[in-house]
Amino acid sequence: MKLQVLCGAAITGAGGGGVFRGFGAGHDANFVCPLQVVQSGRDMYSGMPVVFKPKAAKQVEITESSDVNIEFYIDNPSGICNNTVWEVEGFPGHDMPMYLTTNGVAGNVMNVASWFQIKKAESYWYKLMFCPYGEHICTDIGIDYTAGRRLAIGTGNTFNLVFIKDTNIGIKSIV
Repeated sequence: MKLQVLCGAAITGAGGGGVFRGFGAGHDANFVCPLQVVQSGRDMYSGMPVVFKPKAAKQVEITESSDVNIEFYIDNPSGICNNTVWEVEGFPGHDMPMYLTTNGVAGNVMNVASWFQIKKAESYWYKLMFCPYGEHICTDIGIDYTAGRRLAIGTGNTFNLVFIKDTNIGIKSIV
């Protein structure tokens, strides 16, 4: 089972919209792949659809603390950069922040750089956490505003978000 939603900023009008795959600030002009996971600077842009895929193949609901891969949904992939699965670039490493890219591999239990969890932050807000070794060691995903709104761990802030159902496909809800 999979859940397909849009991930938008929890507070509208606060200077940011949904997430998409693109370029952060200061990227090399010859750069091709992988793309970065970035928050739009436009409040009204809801972002690209993402798909949450649980580690347990037969899991029918995505619950808090479920280990999930996250990937951007692309209707008709074309071009040379079709990577869509999120991962923490450079993990394990010590340099912070560590940025999220679309160079991950879905479903590979051994690829710890691509496992995330959803946690409740407020009554209608959620946050995404990077949990490479399960629930015991998790780090908030935040936004590095100095790097073109790239999502990262080690930013010192948390990106609170809401899920907006993608009416094209997906499961009904997150419980």
